[in-house]
Amino acid sequence: MFMQKEKILYSTLNKFKKEDKLYLGFCWIPTLDKQKILSQIISIKDKNKNVEIPTLKPVAEHGVRPPSLFRMNEFTSVF
Repeated sequence: MFMQKEKILYSTLNKFKKEDKLYLGFCWIPTLDKQKILSQIISIKDKNKNVEIPTLKPVAEHGVRPPSLFRMNEFTSVF
């Protein structure tokens, strides 16, 4: 299980583009969840001062179709 987690971690990190001292990546965040995610990032920074906060920049014209999102409720969460 540890090796599987490591493999997933490194395969995800390999998708980033390295530029000088930065790693650039593309992610999709649902509009309804944006504030929740940003507050969680800030709380992680407050707990550990050595962690750098990522810079999130919205890109309007990216040409990539967003993934499907199915919100779960108490009925659909069983499946």
